[in-house]
Amino acid sequence: MGLFGGRKTVLVDADILVVGGGMAGCGATYESRYWGRDLKIVCVEKANIERSGAVAQGLYAINCYMGMQWGENQPEDHVRYARNDLMGLVREDLGYDIALNVGDQWSDLQGGFADATLKLPNPTYFLPSPDLDGTPADRAFSPRSRFTMQPDGSSGATEGGEGIPNIDIVKTTIRAYYKATSGIADMVDSPYIHEMARITRRLTPQLVGACRTADRKGQDPVVVLDADDTTLWTYDMEDADMQFNFEPVLQDSWVQNQRFPGTQSMVALTRRSTPPDARWSG
Repeated sequence: MGLFGGRKTVLVDADILVVGGGMAGCGATYESRYWGRDLKIVCVEKANIERSGAVAQGLYAINCYMGMQWGENQPEDHVRYARNDLMGLVREDLGYDIALNVGDQWSDLQGGFADATLKLPNPTYFLPSPDLDGTPADRAFSPRSRFTMQPDGSSGATEGGEGIPNIDIVKTTIRAYYKATSGIADMVDSPYIHEMARITRRLTPQLVGACRTADRKGQDPVVVLDADDTTLWTYDMEDADMQFNFEPVLQDSWVQNQRFPGTQSMVALTRRSTPPDARWSG
């Protein structure tokens, strides 16, 4: 009887016969039906088409052989695999070619495999990339860092999107300046604390001299200080509670509950530099 003894042979007519029900075969069958709606399309598969080929099992070569993020196989390695698998019947110029890579984040454009890249403006958020480590090769894929801005925000009507500082980068920069964690600033050791200490150290002798001179002349020395972000520490409210979006109701709650501590360097300035009878106005 032989291996196929007892098997029934069925004759099927077809305008297009596709042999193999893997990814390529199913794709060819689908496209044939789309473009040849009046034709009879037949796909022949020796096994169950739902699990035919490596793709259905999640083992497609591009998954198995690509590992660029781990410093492993590159696109060239995949093309080499496909060439060997098909006994040399591969047009390598069609094996892969990314004509254009388009994205709104600089990290979208990394890789170097596209013929051209196009960055779309997006000043509202920023996705950092660990691969952008400041090397000269990264300059073409790094956010702009120099801007010409008007204080009233009117530059948004005339600047392109890349001419507007990205709000995520601005927030991150501010938090680094205050050494803030979860919106709470470091009140002991931060760039802001150190800069304020330098400013007040430089100002203290000038203020002491001015007050003493006025006092000797029989004048009444007065020092006028702002409250928010000058004598009162308001950063934690602005970041942790408001997320940099001003809310009058939240501010009133902080004021009424006296939650603002004094700004350290300014407290020290007032204690060290003025006569006991000096008057302060805020």
